[in-house]
Amino acid sequence: MQQNFARAGQSEVVRISELVDEAVAISSINKSGLAVEVIQQIQHDLRIIVDKHKILQILINLLGNARQACEAANQAEKRVTISTTACDGLIRIAVSDTGIGIAAADLDRIFSRGFTTKKTGHGFGLHYSSIVAKDLGGELAVHSAGPMKGATFTLEIPADCA
Repeated sequence: MQQNFARAGQSEVVRISELVDEAVAISSINKSGLAVEVIQQIQHDLRIIVDKHKILQILINLLGNARQACEAANQAEKRVTISTTACDGLIRIAVSDTGIGIAAADLDRIFSRGFTTKKTGHGFGLHYSSIVAKDLGGELAVHSAGPMKGATFTLEIPADCA
C-alpha cells in the first residue's frame, strides 16, 4: 500500500471497488476492537480517471469519522455502509453510519476549518476533505436526521470514466 501511495498527484484509471477496499484496509475501521460492521454496496464495474490518492484521503477520513461516531454511540448496532452510484455524469460514494449523528445546527458548519464536535478533534479533516473534493471538480455533502440518528457523507465527483 505504501508503494501505491508514493504515486500521489498522478491521474490514473481507478476501479472504485478497489479504491473502497483499499480505504477500508488503511482506515482499520475495526482497530479499536469494538465490532463495527462494514457493508459495501459497490458497483464493481465503475472506473474513473482520477488522482486516486486524493479520493483515498477523503474516504479514509470519512471511514475514521464513521468508526468514531459508531464507537461514541451508546447503541448495540454499530454499522458503516459504503455505497456507490453513477448517474448524470457523476459518481457518488456515500459513507453512512449508525453513530451519534449531527445536530441540525452543526450541519452548516461541519466543513468549516477548525469546527469539530469531538472532544479531541481539531476540525481539519472534513474541512480538508471538502477542499480536496472541490479540487477534483466535485463536492462533499452531509446529511443527518439529528443526534443518535447516524450520518451520511457523500462524495460526488465528475465521472471522467475509463
